[in-house]
Amino acid sequence: MITSFAPNSTAKDVLIALSYLCLPWRWFSLRTGSNAIQVEKQLEDYFGLENSVITMDSGRTALYLALKSLGVGPGDEVILQAFTCVVVPNAIKHTGATPIYADIDANSTNFDPNKLEQVITKKSRAIIVQHTFGLAADLDPILKIADKYKLKVIEDCAHSLGSEYKGKKLGTFGDASIFSFGVDKVISSVRGGALLTKEPELYKKIRASSLPKLPLKIVLKHLFHLPIFALGKTLYPFYLGKILLYLSKKIGLTALIIESKEKRCEPVSWFPAQFPNSLAAVAKNQIQGLDEANAHRKKIAAFYKRSLPDYEHPPMKDHIFLRYPLRSKHRDELIEKARRHGVFLGNWYTSVVAPQDSDLASVDYRIGQCKTAERMTKEIFNLPTHRGINLKKAQEIVDLIS
Repeated sequence: MITSFAPNSTAKDVLIALSYLCLPWRWFSLRTGSNAIQVEKQLEDYFGLENSVITMDSGRTALYLALKSLGVGPGDEVILQAFTCVVVPNAIKHTGATPIYADIDANSTNFDPNKLEQVITKKSRAIIVQHTFGLAADLDPILKIADKYKLKVIEDCAHSLGSEYKGKKLGTFGDASIFSFGVDKVISSVRGGALLTKEPELYKKIRASSLPKLPLKIVLKHLFHLPIFALGKTLYPFYLGKILLYLSKKIGLTALIIESKEKRCEPVSWFPAQFPNSLAAVAKNQIQGLDEANAHRKKIAAFYKRSLPDYEHPPMKDHIFLRYPLRSKHRDELIEKARRHGVFLGNWYTSVVAPQDSDLASVDYRIGQCKTAERMTKEIFNLPTHRGINLKKAQEIVDLIS
């Protein structure tokens, strides 16, 4: 039972990837075709909006373009939460602006609105509101603060496609919102992302952005990821899977989730880029089952809450729970105990700016800035909620950590 390792991939996703890898007549449409536009239409229908969604190669590209299009640049400050991924402050830094970190609320793992106003200055230009693990941030006070100081709001919905806040879908509250289709996200095409905005002028501005195609070598690496990881997970109990996954990474047959350069806030040459047609075909397939997958996540999360009364639980509300976060003073021992029984629990986030080997100085984070977030990195672990986890498997996980 694995929390990570492309948990959303289906047999059909693998077949789609293999068709683009193995069928010569599909090689001509590896990067170009109509699938990306179809994904945009699917998402616009899902949100009930027209001319609002633009796809691209990743959520990090979407965030960078959103910031640039909203006028963020050198001399500006952009507020984000600690307890995030390095690609978020990277996008800010690449515009020439400075990331400013605000602390989180331990229960929601999102912005603590009471800490937000403390970091606003005359240089503040925008706020990136992250909805961690699919849990909605406390938007009402955050939006009120943003309005008070005339700050732009970008929702980071990388974890939360399908979550709601007071009956309204996340991604529809800010000036813009970004989504990721990375390997561990709600929709996973290995790489991909989208930007949503209800502002017509902003939409036109971003739509007019000229993005290059993702290099063919990179597209192939991401396609190979699907069949290799499917086989690797199947063979993992026999150790052959571990060898396969290690070798595929070692020889560069599959792509890294985060490049080494990104961990040092250095630009990667092959993105920003367009959303490749072949990867968009995988995303298109997964979006068709989005509501079903999210209903399953909610069911598994509710089971964890009922079955683990000795833990402090996050609020349920309308969250989808990409992963189910819990805390323990004995986190590392619990993760190791579960691993010995073949259960690989998630470790988002063991650093205030993940992954753990990221260079905090390069993204302007100083230890001691956000004490709640730093404490959380020593206690938090995540339970899987994806479609591969049924109630029987969830019970096995509960028995291990009770």
